[in-house]
Amino acid sequence: MSEETTLTIDTLLRSMRTIELAPAVPRFIPSAHLVDTIEDWSDCRSPSRAMRRRRQGHRQRVRFVQVPKPDGYRVGNDIFMHPATLQLMQETLSLAMADRIESVAFYRGGGRT
Repeated sequence: MSEETTLTIDTLLRSMRTIELAPAVPRFIPSAHLVDTIEDWSDCRSPSRAMRRRRQGHRQRVRFVQVPKPDGYRVGNDIFMHPATLQLMQETLSLAMADRIESVAFYRGGGRT
């Protein structure tokens, strides 16, 4: 093999290793199905008494409320999250990045006067 061919194969193998080791950028996919169902006992005068009576078979004023799950699920390279959770995460990250940029600019002398 010539030196030129060896360099090409070497470069190809190096680039393949880089592709394998490079982390893929995850996609965030909103899914309205990711909710938790909780019991709302706020209409009951005494929740503990109502729970006891419920076990005895009496009907109670319990509402079932669906709230967004606070976490996401990673499937391969995709992360599924409830749209409200995703929006909250994006707002939190954008505020954190703005604070970070401002602190770096201030540290370098480019802050506001």
